[in-house]
Amino acid sequence: MIQDFGGATIFRNVYKQINADYIYMADTKNAPYGLKTIEEVRELTQKCMQELILKGCNIIVVACNTATSAAIEYLREKYPNTIFVGTEPAIKPALEKEKNKKIILTATTLTLKGEMLKKSLQRLNAENKVTLLPLDKLVEYSDFEDTIKYDLAYEYLKEKFSKLNLDEYSGIVLGCTHFPIFKNEIRKLLPCEIEIFDSTEGITNNLKRIINKNYPEYEYNKKSVELVLTNYTKQFKEKFLEIIK
Repeated sequence: MIQDFGGATIFRNVYKQINADYIYMADTKNAPYGLKTIEEVRELTQKCMQELILKGCNIIVVACNTATSAAIEYLREKYPNTIFVGTEPAIKPALEKEKNKKIILTATTLTLKGEMLKKSLQRLNAENKVTLLPLDKLVEYSDFEDTIKYDLAYEYLKEKFSKLNLDEYSGIVLGCTHFPIFKNEIRKLLPCEIEIFDSTEGITNNLKRIINKNYPEYEYNKKSVELVLTNYTKQFKEKFLEIIK
């Protein structure tokens, strides 16, 4: 599994439901990815993949919407013997509960501009049903070295949501793995009628299907975690443990 703090929100759910030997790789040297170019993100992601494959990983979750958008197709072509699980916004389940209203899709700027998202919206015939809302600063507020900045995130979200008529919406999709860190702050600012969607449960279920299909005799009797950082800090380890508990 690859990401910085954002991926921990996905890992937390997977770790609770699937016993396995995990390697959690965080590109702490280069994160966040959200404001980098597609080429930069693809190169950085590919370097991390090489290290995980050398460590013997058979299934790799790209636990980052931005990295998935920029690099997943390239990775699958370059490493055909490795199973890559991408992270895509949970637009479809949100649309299934739209109640004749619209959906707010939050993500980083790079994800919202990506071809993968464009194709997904076209496939779902949802271009006119989804409002795109970039929330890049949430990544910064979760990646502070000392502590997660919940207070700053709350004020930032309050300002962003004030520009929308929230009565027009039935759901909000958290299209970045960092954003569920601030789910409580988001919940406080939205009407209770607006449902919050993220990718965590979908990825966990997808992993279960992949394991059952490709490793039918696999026994879920292991549960170890190796934390690999491109720039080790004690603060990261402490925050990682805080998020996944």
